[in-house]
Formats: sequence, C-alpha cells, structure tokens
Amino acid sequence: MKEDVLPEGWEKTKLGKYLYLKNGYAFKKTDYVEKSKHSYPIIRISDINNFTATDKNAIHTNYIAKGFELEKNDLLIAMSGATTGKLGVYKGNIPAYQNQRVGNLKLIGKGDSQFRNYLMLSLQELIEKLAYGGAQPNISGKIIEDIDINLPPLPEQQYLSQKLTALLDEVAQTKQRLEAIPALLKQFRQSVLADAVSGRLTEEWRSKNIHSAEEEFISLEKNEQDYLDKKLKDNRTTIFKEKAKLRNQVNIFNKVNIPEGWVEKPFFELCLLNRGFDLPTSQRTKGKYPILSAGGIIDYHNEFKVRGESVTVGRSGSVGQVFYTPKDCWVLNTALYVKDFGISIPKFVYYKLQAMNLAQYSSSTAVPTLNRNEFMFVPVTIPPKEEQTQIVQKIETYFALADEIETQVKAALENVNLLTQSILAKAFSGELSAAWRKENSQLIQIRNNNE
Repeated sequence: MKEDVLPEGWEKTKLGKYLYLKNGYAFKKTDYVEKSKHSYPIIRISDINNFTATDKNAIHTNYIAKGFELEKNDLLIAMSGATTGKLGVYKGNIPAYQNQRVGNLKLIGKGDSQFRNYLMLSLQELIEKLAYGGAQPNISGKIIEDIDINLPPLPEQQYLSQKLTALLDEVAQTKQRLEAIPALLKQFRQSVLADAVSGRLTEEWRSKNIHSAEEEFISLEKNEQDYLDKKLKDNRTTIFKEKAKLRNQVNIFNKVNIPEGWVEKPFFELCLLNRGFDLPTSQRTKGKYPILSAGGIIDYHNEFKVRGESVTVGRSGSVGQVFYTPKDCWVLNTALYVKDFGISIPKFVYYKLQAMNLAQYSSSTAVPTLNRNEFMFVPVTIPPKEEQTQIVQKIETYFALADEIETQVKAALENVNLLTQSILAKAFSGELSAAWRKENSQLIQIRNNNE
C-alpha cells in the first residue's frame, strides 16, 4: 500500500490531536521516605522497561502531588537519560505518582487505550531518533505531539487492538519458548559431560574394545622411574620427583562401580597443576602467544611459558573456570595450568575438570582463591587413553549439535524481534485490517471523535 494513499476512513493527523503528554511532578529529595503501608511509590524513568512500568524498585513519598496520580494501565514514557523513548504500561499499586521526566500519554476524547499502546510502540524507534542531546538524550512533549500519524476510525482501532493483541501474544510466546532453549542446551551439555566422564557415553564402545588404564599407569610409573634413574637436572625430573613424593602420601581407595578398564586415582594422577607466572602489563610485548588469566585469553605476548596444548583453571577471580589452548602460551599467576597430564590426553582433562566443578574447593574469603592442595588427593576415575579419545569425540559431536541449535535459535530470535515491527507496520499502514474494512464498510464512515 502506497504511503501517500490512506485507507478508506483513515485520516492523516498529528499525534497531539489523538493524545497529549502530561509531564510528571518534580519531587524534592526531602519528599522521599522509607517504604511503608502509608507511603506512595514514585515512578521514575528507571522503573520503565520492556514495555512495563512497575513500582517494584520505586522510591516512596508521603507527599500528595495532586494532579500527578497514576492509574492502572496508564502508558508512561521516559523523557530523558539513556532510556529516553522507552515505554511502559503501569501495572503497579495505586495511588502512585509519576516523577519529573516521566511522561503520561493520555487519550484526547474517546479512543482505544490498547490501540494507543500499539501505536506508540510502533513510533518508539522514531521517538528515540528524535531525542536530542549528547550523553543525556531528552525528548519534549511538543516533539512527540508533533509526530505525523495515520489514524483509523474508532471501530477499526478496536479491531486492530484485538488483532494485534492476538498476533503479538503469539510472537511473545514464541520468543519466550526460544529464550528458554539456551538454558535447556546448557543442561544438555552438563548432562553430556556427566555421562562422558562417568563412562556411560562409551559403554557400547567399551564392550567391544579391551584396554586397561592400570597397565598404562604401571608403564607410566616405570618410565618415570627410568627417567629419574638418569639423574638429570631438568624440568621433567622435577615433575617426576614431585609425583613420586605425592604417591607416597596416597591412601588406598575403595573402588566402587568403576567402568571396566578404568582406574581410580588421586587427582594429581589425572593432571598435576602448577601456578602460572608473573607478567606485568609494562613487560608485555605484542606477539603471537596468548596470555591466559583466570578468565581465559586476555592478550598476546612474544614469549611463552607453557609449551604445546594447555589446560588452565582459574585460581583467583574467575575461580574454577577451565580453558583449553591448543598452542604455546603464557599462563598468568591468577590461573593454574597442567604441567603434567600423566596418561591423560589434554582435551579429556579439559572436559573432566569442567565436570568436576573445581570452584567448590575455593576459599570462602573476601577474594575467593582456588588452592590445589585442597583437591590434590581427591579420588577421580580415569579411563584408558584410547577410551579418552572416544569420549572427547562423542562430547564434541554432541556439543557441535548443541552449538548448531543455539545458532539457529539466535537467528530465530532475531527474526521474531523483526516480526513484531513488521506486524506493527502492517497494522498502521492499514494492510492488517484491509479485509475487515471490506466486510465492515458501514463502520468505516464513523469518524474518530478526536477530529
């Protein structure tokens, strides 16, 4: 439908001919009181959000500001600040009052209040663009009232109100269902991790493949001892000596319900953790090696401290967060890194640590810190290396599926958000009610009482 051709019975007019904007009352700080059964909420621009205005977090007053009382279902608009142009239907308690810079959009004469709400919603983006000012945008009642609109007669307003309510309710329900999916996918990933590190995901594979983690550990300990017998003074010797000392402190575990071929060992046999390294900002030089803090990669440096694949755990700050890096990197002292993987492959350790929720071992101080000594001897189950590879493949297959669904959901949400504006555009061009006008030709001659 051409923009310059009005639907039959419609009129081109100013918004101010249909409604007027009533400004709020300038309460003083001395008017504010603690909330009580005798106080009244003051609705500010910060109380307007997502097309709703509530008194949930409102400040209160005992002052009676006559003429500025709010009624249920009043349509409010933020007139200044970062939320300028945001609309909200008041759903709170009454009596209540509107604060300064909160506008109350009142109908002039007869009109459909729900239609008013949808009309203003369709104009919200325009109003935000019309706001003036820099860091603190503002909009005046005059600017709002001077906006050009195409207005249908009252019977068509009422029809559009009902039609839009039905359509936008469907859109809202669809959006709500889509917004719930990421939480379900998070639960799905957690379930996959739990099933993977417990051996449930690889039960069928294990029934056809015989491997022994115990044999792999025996071989590992022999190789480490052979290396120590060489009396070398290097990093590997230091690590193997530390592990040998730790093994002398281990108690015998009561093995219960361990999958065939798996072993139960103290945590340090899964991976031996070490604290990261200092690297002040002033000493960093841009390079190709990622710098990892407790929260992951934060920068890049021209040197590295950890060679090859690395798995890190947040030690302070983002306590317990686990990250995998496939290449050489520099790990800061706010994180722990795996300096020895034993018989484990790095990707398996990465997923195993995520499933363990190491944050539970953090201190309860003002600045929580993860102390590796708190869980160094915690028993963990470890599958043979070949099964670890199968576990990683299955996890990443399921995670890739979840990522694909999440991408599709994100795209669908973007389309749903566009759908609302598309429906509103069809409504206020007359397209949405074209069939209704044909069936109700006798009603479209009933002019709006605001003429």
